[in-house]
Amino acid sequence: MKGKIVLALLVSFFPAEAQEALRELLPAREVVATSAGATIRAQAGGGEPVTLGDQALRRSALPSVADVLRREAGVNFTSFFGSGGTGAPQLRGFADGASSRVLILIDGLPANRPDLAGPVWFEFPLASLDKVELIRGSRTVRWGSPALAGVISLETRGHTGAREWSFQSSLGSWNTSLFRLNGRLPTGHGWTAGVSLDCYESDGWRENSGTRSHAAEVSLSSPEGRSWQWLTTFHLGQTDLENPGGLGFEDYRANPRQSLYTRFGIGNQYDNSLSTRRWTHQIRFCATPDQVWQLNASWTGRLRKLNFGAGSHTDHDLDTLAIDLSHRWSADRLATTWGFRASLDTLFLERFHDQTRRTRFATANLDRSSLGAFVRSDYDLNPTWTLSGGFSLDVYDLAVSARDLAPPPDPALNFDNGTSDSAHGAELSLDFHPDDSRRLWLRYDRTFRFPLIDEIAGYQGFLLDTPVNTSLGPETGHGVELGSSYHGERFGASLTTFAQWLDGEILFDFQNKRNRNFARSRRIGLESRLTWQGDHGRALVTHHWTSATFANGPFEGKDHPLVPRHQLSALLTWEIRDDLDLDLEWEWLSDAPEGGDFANVRAFLPGRSLVHLEGRQAVGKHLEVFARIDNLFDERWASLKFLGQWYPGNGRALTLGLRGTF
Repeated sequence: MKGKIVLALLVSFFPAEAQEALRELLPAREVVATSAGATIRAQAGGGEPVTLGDQALRRSALPSVADVLRREAGVNFTSFFGSGGTGAPQLRGFADGASSRVLILIDGLPANRPDLAGPVWFEFPLASLDKVELIRGSRTVRWGSPALAGVISLETRGHTGAREWSFQSSLGSWNTSLFRLNGRLPTGHGWTAGVSLDCYESDGWRENSGTRSHAAEVSLSSPEGRSWQWLTTFHLGQTDLENPGGLGFEDYRANPRQSLYTRFGIGNQYDNSLSTRRWTHQIRFCATPDQVWQLNASWTGRLRKLNFGAGSHTDHDLDTLAIDLSHRWSADRLATTWGFRASLDTLFLERFHDQTRRTRFATANLDRSSLGAFVRSDYDLNPTWTLSGGFSLDVYDLAVSARDLAPPPDPALNFDNGTSDSAHGAELSLDFHPDDSRRLWLRYDRTFRFPLIDEIAGYQGFLLDTPVNTSLGPETGHGVELGSSYHGERFGASLTTFAQWLDGEILFDFQNKRNRNFARSRRIGLESRLTWQGDHGRALVTHHWTSATFANGPFEGKDHPLVPRHQLSALLTWEIRDDLDLDLEWEWLSDAPEGGDFANVRAFLPGRSLVHLEGRQAVGKHLEVFARIDNLFDERWASLKFLGQWYPGNGRALTLGLRGTF
């Protein structure tokens, strides 16, 4: 007995929260409260994840995962394009550069790019997803960089055991159309094949803001109940986005729908496209009831063509290979998970003088590899207290080769160089769970983030003071979190307070034209969530108060750009009859400093208050019609403001549609 206690204390200092696929492998002490669209899961290790299931993902007229997270989890997205489908998620006081500090997982493997390009959420079509989980707060022990502010985990559909088909079709304002098809077909001996199709097109509310997204996915999953399980998924996607650009204040006030590019007849030179090819594979093997191995592997190819005006046309050809291997061992009161993660990003870049891409004037080859090891343990001190801890060590290496092909050669754009670094993460948490409805936790994190490719290297024509900044090091920091939750039969509530201190936060120094480990920053906040489930409806209210400030340096005491102090969202669903539902959504954000304004001297990005309305009417057993109005009252609001330029959000839109199962 004494030996077990000593062993538990030793291993309690090792790694991390796993996403849903691995959550099944840990000794599950889950408190699950279900509603018509969301599931709240609690487990040892701190934090209160929000999981969105089938109802939230497929019984909505919304076009992207980002829009569903805004509605169901209160996540704000900032976008240069005005829509959530191209926005960066704001979590835990990170806004400017948030896309590099929130990890996106697809079937347990990172889907973030190694450069500063933000996510295109249409790359992950809703028709193919079975579950989306949001975890707020650092998880760098388990997932490494960039899980600094949180994790958004996407899980594709696997085994169902039965034949099922569903579709959704809708038409809306601005020539918007959406069609989704999802099917599962048993192929014999318990195996299931799946197919998904997702097509979204819109001219956009603003001039030159159209979106065209088409994606197809097929999968094959093994039977349940065996000692091993298998899921393989193939994905093809194409997304084309027009870029309406920013507006000066007078132009924004006069007509927020305009694009200055189209006014001057050059709108066709401002757009970009993304072609995606992805293969993911999961296999889990139960060697014994107490030992489970899991291997996740993926290959993703992305070709991104960017057009930012005359003389600025760039192709990014990115290949990413990722592997995650873990092993879980469990005893009576102790469970330990350890493993390795590795990724290799190979990026080939070409720059052209003209949009036809006949005249190439610059190239670059960039290879970024990372390798990490982790170990994590949960130990039940008694039936109501659990001690958890973890440790990880990660290393990365970057090799850059850039060539300027336009004579005379520019030395600033001709270079061969590279850099490497290492960092470690740690976590320790204590959970108190007196019964299945109540929980209290205290969590500590030692966290980090490695710099991205274009934070280090000036390879895209953005002239830095040095071609490769080898002095740029990882961001490192500490965070604490105290939270409590209650989930009863009808009512649920959670309250979390957090504080995070980050040393060497990477910011762009506009005066000296370089990214540098700028300053120490401090983020503190309070997050609350209330849910109610009745016989004829449900209600959800989330509120976040966040203070993100510089703790030293020339901007000491100033607020971080684009971080609102308050964010409030509410969702009310009313079942008027057995066959008729009505949803009312409200979101409110307070104002925030504009992007790039570290001194807080420019006019702030104004706050906003938006109301959305959606209704669904069942027609028979397998058919449903729906209608949705986005932005019911306000036709003028800005999604983003950056260096004096305004980026308007979408105006009012009406959507009518039909969905069915067969």
